[in-house]
Amino acid sequence: MKPCLAVSITAAVMLASCGLEPVQGLAPAETGAGVARGSLVMDGGAEVERRRWGAGPRGAVASRLDEQLARSSFAVDALKPETEDADIWGLMRIGGAPAHALGLDLLSGRYEGDQHAALGIAGAPEDADRRALLETSLWSRYALARDASEAEGLAFAIARRGGRRSVPRLIAELRADDGPLRGEDGAQLWTSVAMICARGVQISEDARDKMIEGLEDGVASRRRESARAIARCLASSAEVFGDEDIRTAAVGRLTRMTRANDLSEARMAWRALSALGQVEDAAPTELTWESRRAERWLVDLEMVHALATRDEGRAALMAWVDRLAAPPRDERIVHVMRAIFGELLARAETIEGLAVFAKGRREAWKLGGASSAAPPRVRKIQALLRCDLAALEAVASRDIKLFEACAADGEAQISTTVARLRIDALSKISSITEGKKAAADLVALAQATQPTTAALALSALAELDHPAVNGTLRAALDRPDVGVLAAASAAFASRSLDTRLRDPLAIAALAKVVGRRTAVPALEGRLAALEALGRLVTPEKSQEDRSTTGGLKDEHLKLLREVVLPLARHGNVTVRSTARAVLSPHQEFRGELTAMMPLPASSPPAPALSALLRGNQTPSRGLRVETEAGSFVVDFRGVDASINQRHLAKLAQGGFYEGLRWHRVVPGFVVQGGDPRGDGYGGPGYLVPCEYSNITYERGAVGIATAGRDTGGSQLFVTHAPTPHLDGRYTLVGFVAPEQMAVVERILPDDRILSVTAVSDVDAPEPR
Repeated sequence: MKPCLAVSITAAVMLASCGLEPVQGLAPAETGAGVARGSLVMDGGAEVERRRWGAGPRGAVASRLDEQLARSSFAVDALKPETEDADIWGLMRIGGAPAHALGLDLLSGRYEGDQHAALGIAGAPEDADRRALLETSLWSRYALARDASEAEGLAFAIARRGGRRSVPRLIAELRADDGPLRGEDGAQLWTSVAMICARGVQISEDARDKMIEGLEDGVASRRRESARAIARCLASSAEVFGDEDIRTAAVGRLTRMTRANDLSEARMAWRALSALGQVEDAAPTELTWESRRAERWLVDLEMVHALATRDEGRAALMAWVDRLAAPPRDERIVHVMRAIFGELLARAETIEGLAVFAKGRREAWKLGGASSAAPPRVRKIQALLRCDLAALEAVASRDIKLFEACAADGEAQISTTVARLRIDALSKISSITEGKKAAADLVALAQATQPTTAALALSALAELDHPAVNGTLRAALDRPDVGVLAAASAAFASRSLDTRLRDPLAIAALAKVVGRRTAVPALEGRLAALEALGRLVTPEKSQEDRSTTGGLKDEHLKLLREVVLPLARHGNVTVRSTARAVLSPHQEFRGELTAMMPLPASSPPAPALSALLRGNQTPSRGLRVETEAGSFVVDFRGVDASINQRHLAKLAQGGFYEGLRWHRVVPGFVVQGGDPRGDGYGGPGYLVPCEYSNITYERGAVGIATAGRDTGGSQLFVTHAPTPHLDGRYTLVGFVAPEQMAVVERILPDDRILSVTAVSDVDAPEPR
């Protein structure tokens, strides 16, 4: 599951936010629409500030939306405790099609005085006409914005729902001398462009030129966000950055930004340089190896990724490591060190002397078998670094046996990391040498009885040209494990893009998964199989532009109509939208899909969740999380996500989290845990709806990981740094205080959660 949205926000903002994933927030009544600092005074007088989009009064919209929801498929009466206003608003945010219909009315100004009410709508339009109407309505309202605050909130809304035609309008607003967003406020326009690019929208040369101009803007926040936009837009629009002169201009300006005193600006400059794959000789050449300042180690991390894109930079990285007399003990520096090793592994075939370097570091740092005399934390750090270096040596020497000593060393505390490194090393050796032995080893691991190992290996088979791969993937579709199903299906989807690797024989097996694996725990596997099925039945000539005008084989047309078409009205919005994405390119289904409108609201919450809410459980103020790295508190105050917050508190009270691992650690981005399987495919056995919010994902934000909208569960993630591309996409439940973030930053892969406790106060624990 990946990191859903929910809160009181303007009608425009919440309309825009709904449909991808989650956010939330309780808006102060005196604030207008747009971005605002909302203060909430909680019981006991504690004031909590959260940055919000579109804060505004609730007004009469509450009763109107309540009426709409009462006519929807949600069991509102069963889920709404009489005294819990927050629960009512939680249901409003989840509301589906009725709430969306009311939101369009609000945007048009039909209800006098309520246009900017705080309103969360999770039922974004699923048909193209309504999406276009919404985008037009947002821009019409933007043209009438009363002030910068309202305009900024609408720009955020446009970022969530706008498409390619919105990018030039955002650029035009950046150029306007009299627009509502000028100076510092104009940074949101660049953030909005970046968020649109994050959804795969391509940009024009004009937009590219304006981005590069923005790198020399006199306002630091605008420079930073223009760099963020370049980093994001390169993924979807690399061709418009192909001209050498254009890239040279961008690299020169970004290089100057890397020396900025504002560390957040320097960090974004390095990230954009990494995306461009170019770094000037004039760029800084020394890591600080310093972690005490929150942003400093994050700047070093981005610097590593950027410098690793060129030969001289990789040589510098190795020299910096060589100068260290001992392995680091500070986990944040370990993150930076492991990033270096990961970048070297990815480019192992281009680096001379890599095997000697890896072996030399292990010997110089005395990274042999774990010593029982060392503290447990030191032993774990040494085990991680030893296995990283063993993987480097194995790949550089083209001999996986050099890694086996690490894999067999009894490193129980990093078992998942060891399995991943072994498969990464085998995959890299296979791609470098085209060796049959490494490929055969990967195929064997894909058949392992241990599901996590099998899923990792199946993912690695996606690009492997070996005669046994397709048969191995088909066999995996008969296994009951959701991770194995998802990995095998995703591999088929990837292989469908290469005519040499496509496997038409997989179509029947994938259809069987889609039609029969209907239980909630198998959801991710079913969704992956649905997408792969769509890729494989699409005529090969249409794979590039993803549009067809007919040409489906009769048996494929029959299969899609019998297996996929019924899912286009499924109660779960993620299943429904995935099925529609499979069918919509084919003209044979366009009439039937149109006839299905309007679509149903999302399905009601699971019985287990309904029982929890009916119990009128007293809301907790937060969660105290005890980990192997120390303790921190997730503060719920000031964040409207009562359904998800109550659910997490209930799981905590039942001891659900004890002993689970932080299975996903992406330094500079998030740490994620709460999966009983330990690989990202698990949860409580039922789905929790997303609650959308207008609170931004700042450093220390805590969100709910999902596989799509309304597929939440028990998995949490905590952000290392501001992540605006998550705004309006994932349920945000709370925040970790800045003074406790050092604990979150020390979490290493496979660290355990010792306990999670629901708390009635949020006094900061002493970090260990």
